[in-house]
Amino acid sequence: MKRAVSFSLALFLLLGTSLTFAACGDKPESLPNTVIIEVQDYGSIKVELYPNIAPITVANFKKLVAQGFYDGLTFHRVISGFMIQGGDPLGNGTGGSEETITGEFSANGFNNKLSHTRGVISMARSGSPYETYLNYGYSLSDLPEEYQTSIRTAFNSASSQFFIVHEDSTYLDGNYAAFGMVIEGMDVVDKIAAVKTGSNDKPTEAVVITRITFYDPSESDPTGGEENPSEGDPTGGEENPSEGDPTGGEENPSEGDPTGGEENPSEGDPTGGEENPSEGDPTGGEENPSEGDPTGGEENPSEGDPAGGEENPSEGDIAIGTDDNAESFGEYISFAS
Repeated sequence: MKRAVSFSLALFLLLGTSLTFAACGDKPESLPNTVIIEVQDYGSIKVELYPNIAPITVANFKKLVAQGFYDGLTFHRVISGFMIQGGDPLGNGTGGSEETITGEFSANGFNNKLSHTRGVISMARSGSPYETYLNYGYSLSDLPEEYQTSIRTAFNSASSQFFIVHEDSTYLDGNYAAFGMVIEGMDVVDKIAAVKTGSNDKPTEAVVITRITFYDPSESDPTGGEENPSEGDPTGGEENPSEGDPTGGEENPSEGDPTGGEENPSEGDPTGGEENPSEGDPTGGEENPSEGDPTGGEENPSEGDPAGGEENPSEGDIAIGTDDNAESFGEYISFAS
């Protein structure tokens, strides 16, 4: 009798474990590319993910969402006019998930054209004090091996922490892996950005992520819920832009076009339709050369030495932004030192 009970209990545990794995076992690519971030007392933020732009980053984020990793965590770092950052299980900027991923941005050899404009979601990562050399035109191969190793480690250090851009911060382009866009709920982001903060830009009252879930449009969409990853995607989301184009890719765009062929390049484009908003340029492509310059554009940045003449430049900072918010931001989005 005891053996029968023991066997039944073991079978029950085995089946329970199998069901748990089955529930979380979907491959990331088979999961929806839209998620809803529910924030306690604030509301919901709907985010569309772009696997065609940052497939590694999106797969990692979807995997963590499927595991319920983010449920109960907080937005631990908030800077109005810049970004809100969350996804740290320790809640202080030093934590992450068990795995780190490759940084999908141009400084790390990836052609990520999604600019850090208002509403874009991107990955936070740790930094190297030697990244400042890259802002002065040096390539990795120009630097000592020790510096190269430090920079590569930082570039590939993202795990679970993400941030949502509150206001355009295009000087981050090329140095962080943007991978999606808020399509509903920017009013919630605005509310969170307005909270009172203390040291390290941490809200004085916790801003809790109740949960992040996948949104399946087929549940409420009479079209059957077919995903259109190009909505809000500045790349168009398709490899062949003429596919699915009522003009058939012909030279006369007005034929079969309900708009009469009037061009509105900003529709669905988080960059506002601007040409080449930054093309991986950490300066954001703006005229002020000091943006993206850790010296703040001062005339004598230690005579062209990005280290400022010191042996260890910037000690743990990724100095890639000196806009109006950079001073309070610590000039980088990173795990706290």
